[in-house]
Amino acid sequence: MRRWKTALVLGIGMALAVVLYYFQSSPLGAGIVGFLTILASIFGFWGISLRDVFRKRERSLPEVKTVETSARKGEKPKSREEHRGAETVPLGMKETEGIVLLPDASDIARLSMSNDFLDTKYEEARRQAIAKYDDAQLCRFTVQVFPFVQNRKVNVYLDFYSKWADRLCQFRFSDTNPLTRHAPPDNRPIIDDDRVVFITLPWNKSPRWTQFISRVYQRIGALHPSDETHYQVSARPSKDVRRSWSIIFVDNFGGIVNNYQFSWTGAEIDDQNIDRRDY
Repeated sequence: MRRWKTALVLGIGMALAVVLYYFQSSPLGAGIVGFLTILASIFGFWGISLRDVFRKRERSLPEVKTVETSARKGEKPKSREEHRGAETVPLGMKETEGIVLLPDASDIARLSMSNDFLDTKYEEARRQAIAKYDDAQLCRFTVQVFPFVQNRKVNVYLDFYSKWADRLCQFRFSDTNPLTRHAPPDNRPIIDDDRVVFITLPWNKSPRWTQFISRVYQRIGALHPSDETHYQVSARPSKDVRRSWSIIFVDNFGGIVNNYQFSWTGAEIDDQNIDRRDY
């Protein structure tokens, strides 16, 4: 029992004994007073003695020092925020996973690239472009495909133009490196057409643009399966409407190279809107 509880019990007992002694003149009351007085003296001495013992023990206990754990001596321990920053980056943020842009090796003209996907990649590039140049706007869109290299290869380029800086800045991603990254240097335009920017994103203005690739591929026939054989399709806001979209197939057979160039208005997929340019 704690000392304050003991004192409380003794106080109540003494008060009761006083009442019995003075108001009832009882010999029993006098005996109780005497007993409680002796008991209170003993408990009082005991409480003082224990208090002194505990104080001495507290003074004799060694001081406990906080030990800072660290990988190296003298290094400041990391905070919770620093530990969080060292956590593993989610796999989706790494470049090791890749994306599939040309799923079928037997159909090299069928790209797996939806307009919604391009909208997302465009926003990624645009945020980086306006961080460099406030007035940057898309001026060219290009897809380059190497269908016969190992695992196939697709590169996508988004070019932006800044009228204020008179500079072009390019951003790119690929099936093996899906993160949209800046591709320096930022050069000045060579021709005036490089300074013309899109009002509407080309894949949204011409949502069937991938069919343009298939239509041209059907016209030229099969290509030789070499690593150098490839094709490139691009869109730019040209003053010549019939050159809004262009494509070139480069067929390499043992060092003999044949180029097949076509342009498209961006409207219907038919011979009236597709022109051959390599004559």
